[in-house]
Amino acid sequence: MWLAEKRTAITTTKVAIKIPNDEDVDLEAVRQEASLWVHASGHPNVLPIIDADIYEEQVIIVSEYAPDGSLSNWLEKHGGRASSVESAVEMTLGILAGLEHLHERGIIHRDLKPDNILLQRETPRLADFGIARILKTTSQSTAATGTPMYMPPEAFDGKRSEQTDIWSVGVIFYRLLTGRFPFPQTDMTSLLSAIITKQPEPLPELIPESIRIVIERALKKNPNERYKSASEMRRDLRNASQLPAPVYNSEAKTINSLPAAISHAQGQSPQELIARDTSPVTTPAPKPSFEAQQPQRPPFQPTSKSNRALWFIVLLIGISITAGILFFAFKDKSGASSVNQSNVSTNAQSLPTPESSVKTEGQVKTLTGHSKAVSSVAVSSNGQVIISGSADGTIKLWDSQTGALTQTLEEAGNEVVSVAFSADGKLVAVGLSGSGGQGTAIIFDNSLGKLGEVRQKMTESNINTIAISPDGQTFAIGNLSGTLKLWDTVSGTLMQRLEGQDVQTRSVAFSPDGKSVVGGGYGNTVKIWDAETGALKRTLSGHSNEIAAVAFSPDGKTVASGSFDNTVRLWDSETGALKQTLTAADFLVNAVAFSPDSKLVAGGSNRKVLVWETQTGVLRQTMKDDSTSINTIAYSPDGKMIVIGNADGTVKLLSISGTK
Repeated sequence: MWLAEKRTAITTTKVAIKIPNDEDVDLEAVRQEASLWVHASGHPNVLPIIDADIYEEQVIIVSEYAPDGSLSNWLEKHGGRASSVESAVEMTLGILAGLEHLHERGIIHRDLKPDNILLQRETPRLADFGIARILKTTSQSTAATGTPMYMPPEAFDGKRSEQTDIWSVGVIFYRLLTGRFPFPQTDMTSLLSAIITKQPEPLPELIPESIRIVIERALKKNPNERYKSASEMRRDLRNASQLPAPVYNSEAKTINSLPAAISHAQGQSPQELIARDTSPVTTPAPKPSFEAQQPQRPPFQPTSKSNRALWFIVLLIGISITAGILFFAFKDKSGASSVNQSNVSTNAQSLPTPESSVKTEGQVKTLTGHSKAVSSVAVSSNGQVIISGSADGTIKLWDSQTGALTQTLEEAGNEVVSVAFSADGKLVAVGLSGSGGQGTAIIFDNSLGKLGEVRQKMTESNINTIAISPDGQTFAIGNLSGTLKLWDTVSGTLMQRLEGQDVQTRSVAFSPDGKSVVGGGYGNTVKIWDAETGALKRTLSGHSNEIAAVAFSPDGKTVASGSFDNTVRLWDSETGALKQTLTAADFLVNAVAFSPDSKLVAGGSNRKVLVWETQTGVLRQTMKDDSTSINTIAYSPDGKMIVIGNADGTVKLLSISGTK
């Protein structure tokens, strides 16, 4: 596996290049598998493939680069297991969501293990599915491929199904909870015998019984007795995790005592708690050049064929891959970076500006400076300041006219997941995600156009999104655990816990008058609450996959929701009636934003931004960028610019004045 750079006239994007070390490769199978992988891309829990081809019988696979390592690396950093039951549950739910996406497309992973689960912040992304299956070995052609510690009994006979993957998830979940394997035997003969004939080692009794029941079912010897689908297991696990979670003592490496009421939560047995929800769950240009930097994993020892292919790549030009050409020039970059990683304290003092650059091409201005994916962007009410937050733990302020970087703050050990301005631009809300699910919300004073005094700072687990009310008096936090809470900006006290939100919240927004809050996430529904009472006002149903983004129109009349079902839906904010369904091919929506006059709505997806008229649903503009994934989007107050934050760490300013 090699880390490389994909270079176009506009951007430079890090990618991973996989060159399998195999003498005997079924080339037709590779073509079919790569096609499947491309078909499976577009889900947040699946690492997308960018391209694949064969040169002189050497397979070359190009995928997105996952900068945060694998789940194996994560386990090593966390002492071999998750820091809490809650953290283990969240990681497993993400794995199951990705697995559900694969299974719906007829794809069985076959080798699910921590090494094949890469991380984007704390989000697991499945990788390498199917590739091991199609790479033949000269020594043995048995179908019993995989990693023995994660294989179910039938897999050793070459039998694979969705339930094979379910077993592997059960083993991973067991390991996340305990730091050990359910079958701890170290030699192959004993391990195989234990998997086929013995029961897993008992889980600690202090782990909630409802969660133990989920693992027990996933690890049934008979595949027909396991969960029939990843969605079924995800539903049961989500329900089981409603119980209070025990906390690991990291020093003693034991689990602290749980309240006695845990086994009788809400007067229900664990079996009743799991079974209470029976509803189905669905999850729903210029030629690029590549310059190899350093191995993403230790380099392989090439066979004579792969060595010849690599030498030919170095000596000549490269390999053709679909529409473009990949150029390889393997040389040591020694981890060189164009970003100066300066430290900053949490008291919001300005730092020396790190290296950054502004590049303008036509109607696109590209701002570079973040070293990891940009998760959130916002524009101040006067249009002069752009703020961006990144997985690299930095918050950056930019001059919207010149693109100059004016301020950088860093929260060491955290990732910025969400940023937002108050309506007058005098306050900035920032949501941070730390290790072990620990999150922090910070409200900064921005009255002088720079982040200054910390008005409020509080801890909240698993923060995923944040918003601040127009008057700056209230801020909302949505998290991965399924809660949505409103807090007082001045006192930091909890004002409301919004009812009816029991699934992961991905996006939240206030209405222009501050009287309503809209949220969306897993569960495929959009919900609107009364901000004062916390009462659920209405539930908007119609999406067939999870909600990635929500927004209120500036006139308050419309709510927009973007989903992985390839649609942006516009709803009447008062009646809940569906006004428009806006869609396009291959348009997995990550972000939505209204123009200041509410007449246009923009949606951002993996590779493009589409702009529609809100009244007619007519598509007004398409802006494509094949070099990166679009994570977040915002309009400037004058409506002449759209700001996007991308997975490659860039912020782009798209000029839309005078375009159609």
